[in-house]
Amino acid sequence: MIESTFTSAPELAAEMFRIFPARLMSRYQYNVRENVTNIHCPILIVHSRDDEVIPFHHGLQLYEAANEPKHFLEISGEHAQGCFTSGQVYIDGLKRFLNSVY
Repeated sequence: MIESTFTSAPELAAEMFRIFPARLMSRYQYNVRENVTNIHCPILIVHSRDDEVIPFHHGLQLYEAANEPKHFLEISGEHAQGCFTSGQVYIDGLKRFLNSVY
């Protein structure tokens, strides 16, 4: 399960600091999009459109890069708070994912 995660540190930095050459200055890559292609088991990617820290499109791009079987759960709420603010939607999404696996 991946929740509210960025595609890579340089990409996020470039979006946050548009004036600076953030991609070139980033010491660490943390390339989640590349790493997710190495996952060959069921994966659930969770993200909120309300996330002001990690934009929603990062979650969609991770989903697109992931191998099947993959699931996407859209929740609501601020960064890393969606599990609390989405309540039943979050729980139901987890149940659907787990039921699809077992």
